[in-house]
Amino acid sequence: RQCDSLLAETQDVLGAWLKAPIEDLDRVARDPDPAHRQVELSERERDVLRLTAAGKTSSETATELGITLRTVTYHVANLLLKLRVANKTQAVVTAMKLGLLD
Repeated sequence: RQCDSLLAETQDVLGAWLKAPIEDLDRVARDPDPAHRQVELSERERDVLRLTAAGKTSSETATELGITLRTVTYHVANLLLKLRVANKTQAVVTAMKLGLLD
């Protein structure tokens, strides 16, 4: 019975979603305006972001900061999560829009 109830509820939600106007779905899917987002980065995350924006590889960043490649990878992963992006290029672009590289 619980499965049937859950299935019916899921079908209702999916049915409503499929009938929603494209404009509504687009609005929901978009990120909020980057200018209104507040992102707090650690000093080391800012260092990694700055060097990434300068075109440094993770290995070069590790050498320049005197940390391991694994630590750089950790900071990059945190940046991607905090900035809600998929890769380092998007992180740099988003950071620029947010004024984090000034």
